[in-house]
Amino acid sequence: MKRLLFVIVLFAFIGFATAALAHESHLRVTGTYSNLHYNGEAGDLLGMELLIIPARSGYVACVQVAEGGAPFVAVVPISVSGTQMQFTMPASYGGQHITGSFTGTRLVLHWPQGQQEVLLRGKSYWQ
Repeated sequence: MKRLLFVIVLFAFIGFATAALAHESHLRVTGTYSNLHYNGEAGDLLGMELLIIPARSGYVACVQVAEGGAPFVAVVPISVSGTQMQFTMPASYGGQHITGSFTGTRLVLHWPQGQQEVLLRGKSYWQ
């Protein structure tokens, strides 16, 4: 009887673990994540946009940061592990290390100073 209970619990655990891994492996990180927007009152472009694409050794992102004028643009390698990601901005933009987490519809980024940036998955601002 104990053996049967053990086998049932073991199969239930394997089923849950397999479902969790399958869900994580189906998370698609490639695509466009953006909160770029035009501020009509000031005539400024504000926000951030990432286009994540696969590369030979993982992923790279075209990063755009707009703080009122023409956006700063750079291509950076990113590291992805499950739902977590990280990258470092170029030295010309402060060399800041940024971490983030993916959900199905958005990417939440965390800057070193404590700021949080929520980028929605979808079309580019420029489309």
